[in-house]
Amino acid sequence: MSNSDPTLFERLAKVEPAKLARLLVELAAQDQTILEQVQFLLASGDTTAIAKAVRSTLRAWKRSPRFIHYQEAFAFGEQLDRLLDSVEDGLLGPDPALALDLLEEFLQSDRWILERVDDSAGCIGTAYRRACQLFARAAPGVASPAALAERIALLVEKDDYGVRHSLLEHVPQFLDSETIARLVDRWRKQAAQGPGSRRDRIAPAEDRSLGGQYR
Repeated sequence: MSNSDPTLFERLAKVEPAKLARLLVELAAQDQTILEQVQFLLASGDTTAIAKAVRSTLRAWKRSPRFIHYQEAFAFGEQLDRLLDSVEDGLLGPDPALALDLLEEFLQSDRWILERVDDSAGCIGTAYRRACQLFARAAPGVASPAALAERIALLVEKDDYGVRHSLLEHVPQFLDSETIARLVDRWRKQAAQGPGSRRDRIAPAEDRSLGGQYR
């Protein structure tokens, strides 16, 4: 809402709903960002509809060939945050398992998103780190520790853009020390199989992230 017109909400509230609906339809047809916001508005309170809107938005972002320059990255970062808001507000409580699935899909989108955004300011990376925090909030009790550990391992081992790594900061919130120790052991064995490779760097990095307590 514009600060220069504090009465805007009150005046819009008096407009015939059908007129506002037609205006939103017209604006959504012209602007993908508005369309996404309208979809999330319509999905409010319906977990299935929220999930559909999130996945539809992620697919649209993946398909888009347009490069997002530095000046536009801040606005795009806000779009990422709005999508995460919809997961946090609409799914985290009523359906944490579905929230976890969507957050995993969001984290896996990094290879499409970060390839076409100038994230010099770090706002896109910040959104992905927030997704890691939400993942940790959704995870407890959703699946067995072994199943959650496998999902974490696959995400971290394919962290080519460095935005999934902060998952490890939150792992103690939902995995017991024995399961974490098995994860670190897995990465050490991978490192031993490929000296000098990327895998060779995984175990020390992950061990540091987990406080070095599993040496």
